[in-house]
Amino acid sequence: MREIKFRAWGGSDEKYFVYFNILNMSDDYVTDTNIDDEGGQLCLDKNEIDDIQRFTGINNIYEGDIVEIGREIRFVIFKDGAFQLKHYNKSCNDCEVPMCNYSDNKIKSIIVIGNIHQNPELLLTNPQVSNK
Repeated sequence: MREIKFRAWGGSDEKYFVYFNILNMSDDYVTDTNIDDEGGQLCLDKNEIDDIQRFTGINNIYEGDIVEIGREIRFVIFKDGAFQLKHYNKSCNDCEVPMCNYSDNKIKSIIVIGNIHQNPELLLTNPQVSNK
């Protein structure tokens, strides 16, 4: 069974918060099962969170990550109940491919090269990775 984890982006520092397991989501706060530096339960103000991203269960890859698979750059999304790798090419009619459609060897070869919040410019470049 895959580990269920999340990460959150936001706050005044515009950074990722610790990877966390959601214990409770109220109207105002997300409560984490982790313990903060003072020994209390970690609570994040929902007003400071811009995005909560799910863990795919593969290689420390999260929704929102920009990955290289083969010679292509893709963006990890969660859609229709599945993690998918999306081509960032607006002329593409069928740009989203479920991760389960890839072979195990192909999935193991995925490299995280950035994420949507800290490296959006990676999606603006040519979707083909230059020859290495």
